[in-house]
Amino acid sequence: MAPADQRDDRAAADPITHVNAGPVTMVFILAFVEAVCYLGLFHTLTGYISGATVLLATEIFHPEGEVITKTLVLVAFVPATFVWVILKEHGSGWRYFVPMLFVIEACLLTLYMVIAISMSPLRGADAPETMLIVVISVLALSLHNVHSQQVMPEKAPIAITVLFGNFASSMTHLCALMRTGKSTGEAAAAFKKLLYPLVAFFGGAFLGAFGYTSLGFLALAGPIAILMLMAAFSLTGKAQPLQG
Repeated sequence: MAPADQRDDRAAADPITHVNAGPVTMVFILAFVEAVCYLGLFHTLTGYISGATVLLATEIFHPEGEVITKTLVLVAFVPATFVWVILKEHGSGWRYFVPMLFVIEACLLTLYMVIAISMSPLRGADAPETMLIVVISVLALSLHNVHSQQVMPEKAPIAITVLFGNFASSMTHLCALMRTGKSTGEAAAAFKKLLYPLVAFFGGAFLGAFGYTSLGFLALAGPIAILMLMAAFSLTGKAQPLQG
């Protein structure tokens, strides 16, 4: 291949392989916290509305006494998201807005962790402390979703909460590149764009499950620490890239 052709291939591949570490880390945190929620809050998902809806539907037909937490998630998620979107619309121009959101989410998860540890073992899905923790988790993860998809769109070419839809789109793009005779390097780069968040998603889920099994709700200290680090890094205004 001629040097000019090599430069063209690198120019085409670079935008695909340049993946910001922030969104990938957000995928990891979401999967981690959701694993803790599912295991610790009576099989309740507080950040995935689609998952929460499926769990609620199955609970109606195969009841195990856990309908209330799933219903509470659906009732709380929409107004919570609305609040965060309004906050974003009115405050996104402030220099410290992004770090503030990281800190707020870290504080909410800290509150979640402290209450859950102090009240453990939770008495049941319908216990007041369980419902309080569910609402706090919904507030934290609805903020997580808004922050991921609206506050940092230029840094997040992947959608945090529809990861597998993005995976399908990436595979379609990969096949199209190969079908049109593009170089294998560029096709591989298209796939690598989704490799980091996929690894982060599965890693977060498994580490969250392992963390809860080993440490209980104290495992949430991991995501809280990561959020505080992200708040500190965001103060510099510099993106944290991953090169593939």
